[in-house]
Amino acid sequence: MPEGPSVRKFQLLTSPFVGQVVAKVGGSSQKLNVNDLNALRLQDSQVSCATVEFTDP
Repeated sequence: MPEGPSVRKFQLLTSPFVGQVVAKVGGSSQKLNVNDLNALRLQDSQVSCATVEFTDP
């Protein structure tokens, strides 16, 4: 698993929201359509190498 200050900060900021449903999405990304994140449930706050998985509840 990747390590470093930015990964630790991401996990610190997102871990309180694990289990909650995404209600509002902002920002932009070239690799991900951020609107696809609406109504999904955050299952984990860990960062893994080069893969991100989102599953519907």
